[in-house]
Amino acid sequence: MNKIRKILPIIGLYSFIFTQFSLVEVDMDLTQIRDSDKQFLKSLPEDIKSYYENVVYNSDSEDLELEIYIKLILENVPRTGNERLITTQLILTNHIDQSYYTKSVSFNYSSGVNLSYSLNFHSLRSILDYYGLLFVGSELDIWSELSGEIYFILADEIANSGQESSFSEGWDSRKQYIEDIIDFKEFRKSKFLFFQALDLIYLEGTDFIDQKKIFTEFYNMSIEIPDYMFESKYVRNFYKAYSEEIAKYFYQFNLINELQEFQFLDTENKDVYKKYLGN
Repeated sequence: MNKIRKILPIIGLYSFIFTQFSLVEVDMDLTQIRDSDKQFLKSLPEDIKSYYENVVYNSDSEDLELEIYIKLILENVPRTGNERLITTQLILTNHIDQSYYTKSVSFNYSSGVNLSYSLNFHSLRSILDYYGLLFVGSELDIWSELSGEIYFILADEIANSGQESSFSEGWDSRKQYIEDIIDFKEFRKSKFLFFQALDLIYLEGTDFIDQKKIFTEFYNMSIEIPDYMFESKYVRNFYKAYSEEIAKYFYQFNLINELQEFQFLDTENKDVYKKYLGN
């Protein structure tokens, strides 16, 4: 489970050699759509799936093999036209620690559109790129410290373009969200240390003292996280997914004081930490 891999220099950033999403599932809820318009939308899931399966935001990194599950809740489809203005709610998740929801996304769509990556703003592709970059950046942050930065910056640039586009609705909040993630350096560093600690546990030949040391480093960085960051869903999702493992290993390495403090640091999962303190 060694995620500490070398990331080569960012050269040829927009070449397409590898794949970064190995499993993509797209589902549509057409409850609100007229039967006569459902045929027009038939290829939309496959168009999105195909785009994510082929896009690579950095060809110099190794295959990430990310999983992404997407649900569109369609709200409005105009009656006529080869290209129509679609309005939908959008949910994207990896069913672990990454989950994003956005309402009333609007984009132009023509059935069977062939999407290809570009820096230019596109009402559908850019929303896919914004969230795709969040998944990739979040993954690379656990490979080496803050190595997802380049992807978050690209997502921020997309948000800038979205704000200035004729599809500006929702991009102000996306801009703020990505700026927050870029700013969450203490959290992102602690997250990296947590996965580095897991790597040591699964790596044969490492001793108890080294494993305990890095979990202590994880704790020391975690207590540097400002309280306001715990209000972000991005941070809360991580602790919701991994609080059980955090508590288990603190207990296993006899880091009882650290375990006690964590129930006040991560109050949403306080009961998890209290359970191990009661052992």
